Amino acid sequence: MNLKTSIIIVNYNTTAVLRDCIESIFKFEKHDNFEIIIIDNDSKEDSQKLIEELKKEYNNINSIYLTELKSYSYANNRGIECSNGEFILIMNPDIIFVQPLFENIISQFNINKKIGAIAPALIGIDGKLQKFYYQKYPTIKQFIFFHSMILRFFYKTAFFVNRYQIDNRINLKNKNTFFVEHIPGAFFFTSRNVLNEVGLMDENFMLFYEDTDLSYRIRKKFELVVDTSMQIRHLGGTSFKEMQWWIYGRFISSMIYFFKKHYSNRRFKTLKNLSVFNAKCILFIEKILKLFGKKNEFRIKKYNNFLNLVKEI
Repeated sequence: MNLKTSIIIVNYNTTAVLRDCIESIFKFEKHDNFEIIIIDNDSKEDSQKLIEELKKEYNNINSIYLTELKSYSYANNRGIECSNGEFILIMNPDIIFVQPLFENIISQFNINKKIGAIAPALIGIDGKLQKFYYQKYPTIKQFIFFHSMILRFFYKTAFFVNRYQIDNRINLKNKNTFFVEHIPGAFFFTSRNVLNEVGLMDENFMLFYEDTDLSYRIRKKFELVVDTSMQIRHLGGTSFKEMQWWIYGRFISSMIYFFKKHYSNRRFKTLKNLSVFNAKCILFIEKILKLFGKKNEFRIKKYNNFLNLVKEI
């Protein structure tokens, strides 16, 4: 069978949402036109049982079980390598289809050969556009304003958010097609031909920025599109709700690696040194607060974890 679309889903302790995700795909898309490959990334919950149940219910689901926790990129790449579709959809398990999408998306690829990847509007459970998933490429100023110790003065200020962090052009009012810098990895629809030309996901990223990196590489040769005439529900952050201290280190370390890979050596070293200085300042403040019995164990763990990770970059 000549499949049009291969859907790659990495599962890591997300059985609570995985069934709803799979059922929503089959509800809205033609069953003979796609395959689903679920990569279980060494989940600690009983994911295998659910995945095997889904495979019995639907004959176009395949699975890969990793025996140790790997990077998100690594897991996706293993799925892509064993897929058969002309088009590739990298998708999170906390995505819920609310309308048919594939026929419209594929028609846009066929009409405009310059398109490299497409995403619909990500809608939260509150019914609103998830604007913060449509990010601009990272900069030094973005780190200072939104990830350093002085973020409290800027991260809720519309001027700084719109100028340095998000693509504020994207909205639901006009149902437009927007040509963008970055497509979120929650729903990243591209073609096998594009991936053959630019390469698969970079497995060196620790968790974040692999979609930014892939967007960056695709955009050098093709166009990236967000089409707000199409919508999809995104629950968001399902895998790591209990690991917030761990997330910061992975996020900033991945940002630094992105700088190292794509920007000048001067910009890379500036961000790395600045982020280390920021973490050490916060830990120094925590030592002072400890003298008054006011230390924050969460922050201490968070920034010590980052300092350990950044040594590897």
